[in-house]
Amino acid sequence: MNLFESFVSAWGEWMTQMSLQLIFVVLFIGVLDRLLYRWVRPQLLYALWGLVFLKLVISPHWSSSFSVVQFFNLSKKPTDSGNAPIHEVVESSGIGAEFWLFSIWFGITLVLGVISITRYRRQKKWYLSTVKSSLPKEFQSLYQEVGKKLNFKILPKVMLSEKIQSPFTFGFLKAQILLPADLVRRGNEGQLEHVLTHELTHIKKWDPQQALVQHVLQLLYWFHPLVYFAGKRIRVLREVRCDYQSLEYLRQNGDQYKSTLLTLGFEATKPNYSGALHFGFSSSELISRLNWLERKQKTFGLKERLLTTLIVGGVLLCGLPLSQADSRVRAHSSSRNPSSSNSGVEVVEVPNKAPVQNSVIDLPPGDVEEAQSALEHAQGCFQRRYVIFQLLAKENQSSDKVAFKGE
Repeated sequence: MNLFESFVSAWGEWMTQMSLQLIFVVLFIGVLDRLLYRWVRPQLLYALWGLVFLKLVISPHWSSSFSVVQFFNLSKKPTDSGNAPIHEVVESSGIGAEFWLFSIWFGITLVLGVISITRYRRQKKWYLSTVKSSLPKEFQSLYQEVGKKLNFKILPKVMLSEKIQSPFTFGFLKAQILLPADLVRRGNEGQLEHVLTHELTHIKKWDPQQALVQHVLQLLYWFHPLVYFAGKRIRVLREVRCDYQSLEYLRQNGDQYKSTLLTLGFEATKPNYSGALHFGFSSSELISRLNWLERKQKTFGLKERLLTTLIVGGVLLCGLPLSQADSRVRAHSSSRNPSSSNSGVEVVEVPNKAPVQNSVIDLPPGDVEEAQSALEHAQGCFQRRYVIFQLLAKENQSSDKVAFKGE
């Protein structure tokens, strides 16, 4: 098996196990969301749904003694009997189904990536072409005052445009704020302060960069509907978290802020701009944000931070590692077992003829079954090593390439 075939096999194993494990993770976090929705702040729910995207970059073979799978005994210890057949794999020509699946996935991912980059560049060019108005002096002083509240040393660039109806933050690596020129001309200082605080909070919390990572992962897992479901949920929670944080900076109640959100939110431009974090969103998401703001506002203090850390850490240790050491070995072996796929290989069963010597070990009566299981496993390993040695000796005397699959 060459390097490319090994890569395709590893990709198939990763995607298969990740897709199945992701179902459990989304259901688990979805249940927690429903249970905690009325009692916790959006920062906690945002962090929990962020674990879904963290799961997408963690190996599906990650195991933990605290994992929930340990309590359900989802895997059994592998036992190797002395009469177990040994698989000898002989390579043959041919292209398996796994190769075609990888080709389809790679092609669609590449097309979606090119479309996303092209769309982002075209929209960025259009945004910059609409910037014509200069910033009034009164606005500049207000912007600097808001920046000091949020402890910004260097303020992001702000631009005005006649072609947009809703303010938003644009860009990933170097975020910029784009405001409707009509909003600045109206001169409502309260609304401008709310908008600037909201957009600067996005930048302060690294939301553009997080949105970029989310978008890339959605492209890689374009075939999994639960990834889009989690992405939609975390997008709303990102805005709600930003609303709550903005109110803490403003030190106001939510009534004036909700009024600004209602006024500007429904004026939002309907197209979903790539790389844009809007002050206003679609109607359903806007209603969800307003419902969150109806609650009594509390400061996100040390107590809330410790609670969030404990819950997120518990889910990280118990809900994300969904593999056990034994099941991981079995999954690794089965994924490379040519009999389970059309990868163009021939499987030959070799009878186990290795001599076995029984051993006698004095142990307490309560440990007899465990000792017998361990002895059977050790005997099976010895027999497999013995057959490997014989096959390698034969391989040196012949010109045929024989690949042997061991433990």
